[in-house]
Amino acid sequence: MNTFRLTVWHPFRSDRDLHYPMTVGTTEDPQTFISAKLQEVVYSWSPEQDVLAGITDEPLRAELRTLLFSSFAASLSPQQRNFGKLAEVIERLEQLTNEETACNWTDTVQTDNFDEDSSLRCSPTIALYHHLHWLLEVFGNVPGLSVMIR
Repeated sequence: MNTFRLTVWHPFRSDRDLHYPMTVGTTEDPQTFISAKLQEVVYSWSPEQDVLAGITDEPLRAELRTLLFSSFAASLSPQQRNFGKLAEVIERLEQLTNEETACNWTDTVQTDNFDEDSSLRCSPTIALYHHLHWLLEVFGNVPGLSVMIR
């Protein structure tokens, strides 16, 4: 089972003030949320297979796993998970996709609509590269966006 999930976040904008009680169970004055700290998901992607499955070199796989998961961890602030970092990951993936031995092709979990006994093949690493490149093209110029990968 694949646990890779990429989400793109945007600062939350509400039409009304949001309040919450300062102390649970009391009737103290509510405190207003700081809207700049609230985020909402604008895009989410959870592929059905491991995006690093095509990389057979274990040190290289570990490097990419660290680059993806550490750079865009939920524990980082949205400013630390910005789209500029995504460009760095894309650059490293582009280097890999140009090396024939770095990215192997694997069977996908998706089947052909015409023949259910056959499976489709893809390079998960090249697919990840193209998907991240597409994200950067679509969302790269939108201010305030951040990326989270878990």
